[in-house]
Amino acid sequence: SSFGSYSSSCNHLTDAGVVCDDGTSSRLQIRLTGSSNRSGTVELGFYGAWGTICHHSWDIQDANVICKMLGYPRAIAAPLHSSLAIVSGRIWTDSVQCRGGETNILDCQFSSF
Repeated sequence: SSFGSYSSSCNHLTDAGVVCDDGTSSRLQIRLTGSSNRSGTVELGFYGAWGTICHHSWDIQDANVICKMLGYPRAIAAPLHSSLAIVSGRIWTDSVQCRGGETNILDCQFSSF
C-alpha cells in the first residue's frame, strides 16, 4: 500500500468512528474528533495533514487497533456513519481490514493511503 489521497464514493457522512473502552511512534498521528477523548471520528495525521477513514469494511477489529494506538485496551463500538463529529478535509483511505491484534493501523490491510 502507498500513502496519498484516496478518492471514491466516500464523503464525510461515511467517515469511520470509534468508541474506546477507557480501561485502566511513527510519522502517523491519530486523534478522535468528538465530544470526548475516547470517542469520535477517527482522524489520521501525516506530517501535519489530517484526514479521515471511510467506513467501508469498518468493524470492531479496526476500531480495536485505533483504541490500542490511543492507549485504550479495546473498542466497545465501531460506528459506520460517525455522527460523533463531522469533519472536513481529506479522506485518507477506505476498506481498512484489521485482524484486531495489530498495534498500528498501518499494519492492517487497506485500499490506499
